[in-house]
Amino acid sequence: ENIEDPVNEAYKLLKKAIKLAPNSQYAHMIYGWVNVYLGRKDEAIEALEFATQLGPPSSSDKGDLGFGFTCIGEYDRGLGFLNEALKLNPYCPWWYYVGFFCNYYHRKDYTKALDYAYKINVSEDVYLSPLLITAALGELGELQEAQPHVATLNEKFTDIKTNLEAILGSFLLDKSLISNIIKAVKKAGVSFP
Repeated sequence: ENIEDPVNEAYKLLKKAIKLAPNSQYAHMIYGWVNVYLGRKDEAIEALEFATQLGPPSSSDKGDLGFGFTCIGEYDRGLGFLNEALKLNPYCPWWYYVGFFCNYYHRKDYTKALDYAYKINVSEDVYLSPLLITAALGELGELQEAQPHVATLNEKFTDIKTNLEAILGSFLLDKSLISNIIKAVKKAGVSFP
């Protein structure tokens, strides 16, 4: 709260960190993420690619890279890293499953996308689980099954719905993916202001 523009401040600090430690894989990965938040796809790809060249990534780094590449719309690259990460360590953070969801949703494999959406085990105050489950069920035409998740979104996440495109756009750079998710949740019955 005491930093006026945290993303741009992080950008400046990461540029400094990379100058001090140019071979830090972690610094380049985080630099890629800052570029995602700034909407700079080419710079994000360049940073994440460079991070992969600095040595073999650990299983958690592979998952983070997979999620990162997915968020910038490099689906094949993202899915490869996510699969490698899960092969090395099947116990992963919930956002890896968001990455898998996005990959399969993009490929229009809504059944697999739904499987991964159900694996997103996150606290009830995070909107992504009911949102992604609803989107996959909407695409599959399973509107009745979607209703408990629709109710959660309509009742608990009204503030997010007013700006959902921008919120999803803060970490997903594929505008068509965002548009398709929003269309699917509307189809399932989520009301938008």
